[in-house]
Amino acid sequence: MAKKPYEKAAEEAAKATQELAKLGVKGIDIANVLGGFFHKVVGGGLIQLGAAFEDWAGTYRHLNALKLAEKVHQEHVKRNILGKAVPIPPCLGIPLLQRAFLEDDETLQRMWAGLIVNATDRRVSPCLAEVSSIC
Repeated sequence: MAKKPYEKAAEEAAKATQELAKLGVKGIDIANVLGGFFHKVVGGGLIQLGAAFEDWAGTYRHLNALKLAEKVHQEHVKRNILGKAVPIPPCLGIPLLQRAFLEDDETLQRMWAGLIVNATDRRVSPCLAEVSSIC
């Protein structure tokens, strides 16, 4: 008796699923073998290398944050708003600072500082409260 089209399609789908499952197991096996290989060759050095990169990236962001903080401070002094600045709402301030801390180009750092200063100067951004309400 001839198979119906949907029965043939179901068989083909089952075969394809079995082949994909075999590939998944092979992928896991390969990852385990490579992980063991790197551990034998490099040992704990790979972990230390990752930690060293993490330390470097953190230091990079901290140095940029210090430069940015100084630029913002100088501009607050110029505008006579030192101690009078309004805080930036977290929904805007956190992403703003995250991106600003990654920048090491002097010109772009000044631009980030300008954005921050404008956002903290109530004379420039009186509607910031309205904007932050959409966060």
